[in-house]
Amino acid sequence: MGQGGEPRRTQARDEELGRAVARAQEGDEASFAVAYRLVQPGLLGYLRGLVGDEAEDVASDAWLEIARDLGRFRGDGTGFRGWTATIARHRALDLLRRQKVRPRPSGLEQDMLELPGIHSTSDQ
Repeated sequence: MGQGGEPRRTQARDEELGRAVARAQEGDEASFAVAYRLVQPGLLGYLRGLVGDEAEDVASDAWLEIARDLGRFRGDGTGFRGWTATIARHRALDLLRRQKVRPRPSGLEQDMLELPGIHSTSDQ
C-alpha cells in the first residue's frame, strides 16, 4: 500500500503485467507487446547501470531468450519482472566476461588505425 492506504501504481501495473504474460503464454502477440512495454523501460535502466552504452544490445539478447522461454515461466507480474531482470543480468555478465577476454580498442588506438600510411599507394 502507498501512503494514506491507497494502492501503489506499481501493483496495478504488475497485475496488468501478470494478465498480459498469461495471455502471451497462450500465444497472444499483442499481450506480449504489452508485457514488453511495461518491463522494457525499467530493464533498460537496470542494464545501463551494468553495461552502459551496451544496454540496448544486451536487452535485445535478453528479450530473445525471454520470448523463447516464456512458456516455462510460472508466476505473476512481479515474478515476471524478476525473471526478466535475471535473464538480462546473465546476458550482461556474459558481455562483461567477453570484454574482459577480448578488450575493445581505446579511442586512441582506433584513431591510430585510421591514420594514413606513410607510403603513397598511387606511387607504388
